[in-house]
Amino acid sequence: MKHNKIIEFTEENVFINNFGLYIIKDTEETKKIFDKKIIERVSYLSTVCYKLVWNQHYKLKNKKYGISNFLTDGWCHFIGDKKELINYLNNSDDKYRILTKQELFFILNNKSNQKQLFLN
Repeated sequence: MKHNKIIEFTEENVFINNFGLYIIKDTEETKKIFDKKIIERVSYLSTVCYKLVWNQHYKLKNKKYGISNFLTDGWCHFIGDKKELINYLNNSDDKYRILTKQELFFILNNKSNQKQLFLN
């Protein structure tokens, strides 16, 4: 399966499409699961996938940017302003890359707990 490379995140590539990129922690384990299409480990992938998010605090009139685990419980970690988010993505102990559509659909189609995604 095709993987995007780890990139240096910049304000331009993060905010070019009005924000909201889907990213994943880039590890040997995540690559192995995608490459070998290990269905039994897809739920693990959903725990290390995030969407870049923001929240407007109306009283203070400022935005906080962060990451949200959108495929499980919606956990959000707000980091700070745009520059602080970019710094976090580039300098965290974890390395992140942008998900491909193929990877995202692989997770959606094979996640074991579908009740977290859709009402049937």
